[in-house]
Amino acid sequence: MDLQAPLEIFIRTLLLFVAIIVYTRLIGLRSFSKISSFDFAMTIAIGSTISAGILNKNAVFLPTIFGLLSLFLIQWLIAYLRRKFNFLNSSIDNRPLLLLRNGNFCKVNMSKANITKEDVIAKVREAGASNHLKIGAVIFETTGSISVIKDSDIHPEVLKNVIKEKL
Repeated sequence: MDLQAPLEIFIRTLLLFVAIIVYTRLIGLRSFSKISSFDFAMTIAIGSTISAGILNKNAVFLPTIFGLLSLFLIQWLIAYLRRKFNFLNSSIDNRPLLLLRNGNFCKVNMSKANITKEDVIAKVREAGASNHLKIGAVIFETTGSISVIKDSDIHPEVLKNVIKEKL
């Protein structure tokens, strides 16, 4: 049995793991967050790069390490620029959509998000609520996740930048 291939995969995996730890410590935990759709796309790109670096025996290792560093630096740069220039937020990310407010379904937004009433009800159940009529809001976030706010007394800041529809 040839142990060279598994040993090479193990060494690549170990070195990439160390690189990910170092890059995350340098750039920050946002590297693996799903705060925005851009962050989510970066997580997928990082995972794809790692996979290629581990499993593609024809891949040269240093370019894989540099590719990962480039992804981390690009993410850091875009996060920095988004903090400095607000207009970048709307050009990079989608805005969250209000799907349900105080028990009323926002059908136009549900249609935009390609979400059904049953999907919203399922998320309400996942949140441990027994009655959608008592839910303050359900929001389709920029990452594709769905937030359920049980409290009907919602501070306006929580719904800031959320696309609402007239009910």
